[in-house]
Amino acid sequence: METNLNERRLPDGRDRVYAALLCATAFAVYMANGDFPYNPDTRSNTRLTLSLLRDGDFHYGPEEVPEFFVWALVDGDERQEIKVEELDEELKAMQQKGELVVVRPDYFAMKSVRPGEYINPWGPGTAVASLPVFFLWDRFVSNFSEHPEDLWIAGKFTAALYVAGSVGLIYLTCAMFVRRGHAAIVRASCPQNPKCWC
Repeated sequence: METNLNERRLPDGRDRVYAALLCATAFAVYMANGDFPYNPDTRSNTRLTLSLLRDGDFHYGPEEVPEFFVWALVDGDERQEIKVEELDEELKAMQQKGELVVVRPDYFAMKSVRPGEYINPWGPGTAVASLPVFFLWDRFVSNFSEHPEDLWIAGKFTAALYVAGSVGLIYLTCAMFVRRGHAAIVRASCPQNPKCWC
């Protein structure tokens, strides 16, 4: 039986049930390993979402995310580059004395047109899309200020949620043009990369 792609039909209740089942299955598969790996490539998007949530802006600086920058210990004319994960009181005091300085942004940040402000090299799309989930997570599940490690759990949850949602949307789009079985086959043939949302 040939399928005429010029003929469209609106998805019905059965299609929506199948789409919901596909979404739930995909979400369960993505979350099934129970592992929430800290992936360096997700840092910038996750931190930008937090910056939007906390400060309402699209930029960050060395004091906000010191791990995004290469720092140097200064002793006279000598400089020794180091990584700083967190600016504690001792390091802040060294920074005020000029004994600790920012050398350059690392892989996760790039200079903005505004002096002293840095932005996400991959743009704000992922952070904006993640904001509703992070807002609800921060309010009702776990406060990020008290539990910063939960940022990575929320990131994986958000990625799994959106990628699973795309499974259903692709299925529903295909179901408008082809039979349900064919729509499911087309959907299954599309690769998914949850890392793109983290």
